[in-house]
Amino acid sequence: MSARLRAVASALLVLVIGLISGCASPGNTESDKPKLIREGELVVAMSGEYRPFSYVDNGQLTGFDLDIAQALADQMGLKLVPETAGFSTLVQGTASGRYDMLVASTSATPERAQIVDFADGYYSSGAQLFVKRGQACTSVQDVRGQELGVASGTSYEKYLKDNQITDRVKTYESDITALQDAATGRLQGAVTDQLVGQNQIKEAGLDLVPCGDRLYNETQAPAIAKGNPLRGEVNKALAEIIRNGKYAEISTKYFGQDISGQIDNAPVREVMDAAPTEQGGPSFGELFVKYIPVFVKAAGLTLAITAVALAMALVAGAVIAAMNMSSIAPLRWLAAAWIGLIRGTPLIAQLFVLYFGLTQLVLLSGFWAGAIALAVHNSAYIAEIIRSGFGSVPKGLVEASRSLGMSRVQTLRKVQIPLATRAILPVLGSQFIIAVKDSSLVAFIGMGELFRTAQNMAAAEYSPLNAYLTVSVYYLIIVLVLTGGVHLLERRMNADRKAVH
Repeated sequence: MSARLRAVASALLVLVIGLISGCASPGNTESDKPKLIREGELVVAMSGEYRPFSYVDNGQLTGFDLDIAQALADQMGLKLVPETAGFSTLVQGTASGRYDMLVASTSATPERAQIVDFADGYYSSGAQLFVKRGQACTSVQDVRGQELGVASGTSYEKYLKDNQITDRVKTYESDITALQDAATGRLQGAVTDQLVGQNQIKEAGLDLVPCGDRLYNETQAPAIAKGNPLRGEVNKALAEIIRNGKYAEISTKYFGQDISGQIDNAPVREVMDAAPTEQGGPSFGELFVKYIPVFVKAAGLTLAITAVALAMALVAGAVIAAMNMSSIAPLRWLAAAWIGLIRGTPLIAQLFVLYFGLTQLVLLSGFWAGAIALAVHNSAYIAEIIRSGFGSVPKGLVEASRSLGMSRVQTLRKVQIPLATRAILPVLGSQFIIAVKDSSLVAFIGMGELFRTAQNMAAAEYSPLNAYLTVSVYYLIIVLVLTGGVHLLERRMNADRKAVH
C-alpha cells in the first residue's frame, strides 16, 4: 500500500512540476504580455506646456511628443489616449499605474530609474542657459551664485546645485514661466532644454539669448512602470517608425530635419543597466526627517507672507468697511463695487495680474506680489466681517449711550467697538487661517513657501504622496497654533467681560 502511495505521490509531483514548467515557459506565460490600463488603449502622459514637444493650440493638444506617441500606438495596434498633468507629477504617475507610458521629453536619470523603466531614446538634446539680451554672459560660470529659474521636476536644478553653480534655484510649474521671469529681470537666467527654449522664446517674443554652449547633453526616452513588458514592444515600435520613415516625417514637421541620427542611446542603456528591477524609495518617516530644515525655512516664508498680507488687509478692510457703513452714497458704492469685484474673481487670477500683468508698470518681486494679492483678496472679506460685526451691535445700546450724554466718538470707543470685536474676532480668526492656506498659491510664481517646497520634494523624490502628507502636517501645526491662539484670546475677552459684570 505504501509503495502504491509513493508511486501516486511521485506521479503527482511529476505532473505538478510539468504544469509549473509549462506555465513558466516563455511561450505560455501572461507575464510577457504588455500590461495596459485598458485593453486596446495606450494611455500616454505629457505636460502640455512644453512647446514644441507638447502644447495646446486652439484647444487641441499637439506637438512632437504627441505625434511620436501616436506613431508608437499605431505601430503597436493600440488606440492612443493622451493625458496631461504637471511635469513634476508625471514620473510618479507612471510608476503608480496612472499612465501606461510617459512621453514628455523625460531624460533617463538614475533617480528616475529607481521607480520607472526607460525605453530607448527618441531624441537627444541638452540643457541650455538663457539670459536677457545684453547681459554679460559667455558661460554658466558668469552667473555663479546668482538666482536662476528651472521647471520643477526637471534635472536642471540638481545639475546647478551638484556642480556648485548656484544654490539659488527658483522652481516653476513650467519652463515658459521661468523664461518670462528671466526676461523681466527677476532672474539672472533660466535653464531649459535647448530646443524648447529656442522655440518658446521665439513664440513668446522674449528678449532672451543663449549663454554659452549646452551645459550637458541628454537623451529623452519614454518611461514605463517597472517590469512592464510594454517596454520591449515600445522599443520595437520605435525602431520600426525610424526605419519606415514615419519618425523622419514627424521630425521634419517640427524641426525641419530628421533628428533620428542624433539619438544617443548609450546614456539610457547605462542608466537601465544600473537600475533596480523593482521599484524602491525612502519611507515617509525618512523623507519627513530629511526635509525638516527645508520645511521649517519654508514655513517661515509662508508665515512672513501671510503676516504682511494680513496687516495690510486689516487696514484696507477697516477703511472699506467704514466706507460701506458711511452715510455718503458714493463711498458705499465704491466699497460695494470693490467687495463684489474681489470676491467675484479667484485669488490666483489676482496674483497673476499683479505678478505678470503689471510688469510694464512695476516689477514686483514674488514676495510682494504674493503679499499684496493676499492682502487685496482678504481685504474684501475682512471688510464684510467688520461691517457685520458692527451691524450686530443693538441699535438700542447705541441710542442709550447717546442719551446718557456720550459723544459719537465715546459711543464708538466704549460701546460699539468692544461689542463688535467680540462678534468679529472668531470670524476674523477663521479668515486668518484661510489666508495661511491660501498663501500656497504663491507657489505658482516660484516662491519657496510650504507648498512649493512640497512640489519640489515630490519632484526630487518621485513621491507625491509623502511630499503632500508632509506639507499637510506643517499646515496642520500652523492652523492648530493659530486656532488655539484665537480661542485663548476669546476666553480672555470673555473673562474680562465677566469681571466687568
